[in-house]
Amino acid sequence: MQCIKEAVKLLEKQKIFLEYKKNNPESFLLNAFATFDDKELIWQLNYYNPIKKNLVIFTPLKKEKSEEQKLFKESKNLQELNLKEIKIEIKEALNLIKTSSEKTIKKIITIHTIKNKTIWNFIFLTSSFKTLNIKLNASSGKIISKKLIPMFAKKS
Repeated sequence: MQCIKEAVKLLEKQKIFLEYKKNNPESFLLNAFATFDDKELIWQLNYYNPIKKNLVIFTPLKKEKSEEQKLFKESKNLQELNLKEIKIEIKEALNLIKTSSEKTIKKIITIHTIKNKTIWNFIFLTSSFKTLNIKLNASSGKIISKKLIPMFAKKS
């Protein structure tokens, strides 16, 4: 399973990224996203350009880059993903979180820096139509929150 720092290093060597950075030197790694199963995890690295106010998504393992796209919701508080703050990499993070006994059908991970804290955000969709959301501090390994929420409200 590829760790986030390995994905960034791989991307930084690719021609597609080097050309982008040459034309967008002010852009920075905003966050990373992956869907995964027990065998494969493919990172998508989101780079934000604060001057153009757009986002480009790179998939290092596939050597792909998306077209530039505007953010859905503009925010003035966007922070660069602080890779130095990641002391707990993905394999260890997955070992630290305890998933419920529910069978997971889809697993989604994001990592981002908010208010100077780098956070792993795990979203697990279960076969019983619930969402398990766990947030973990990427520096300390401390669980910030854990919620199991039904996807559909019960009728009264």
